[in-house]
Amino acid sequence: MWYNINMRMKTFLIGVFTGIFVAVCLWLVFLMPEANMVDLGRLMDRDTIFMEDGTIIRGWVLQEDVNSVFIETKDSHMTIHPKSIRKIQRDVNKKYLRKLV
Repeated sequence: MWYNINMRMKTFLIGVFTGIFVAVCLWLVFLMPEANMVDLGRLMDRDTIFMEDGTIIRGWVLQEDVNSVFIETKDSHMTIHPKSIRKIQRDVNKKYLRKLV
């Protein structure tokens, strides 16, 4: 008799913990804010900006004109004067992917 009650309790507790685990997993996958999710396609099309002082900035050139270059990086936005940029290499990763395909 005690064995049967213990088995029922174990089965019940396993079901409860499994349900909680599944609920948390579904919440993490479907209900998390989109700001926390990574857009992999966007990571693949980053531009690389080589500065005159030797630094390298990886981001997305959003706007470019004679007086300024507006860049969005993973962490911030910045405006840079074009004279301080040595070279802008666009879509670096796509170039290498095309060679593989």
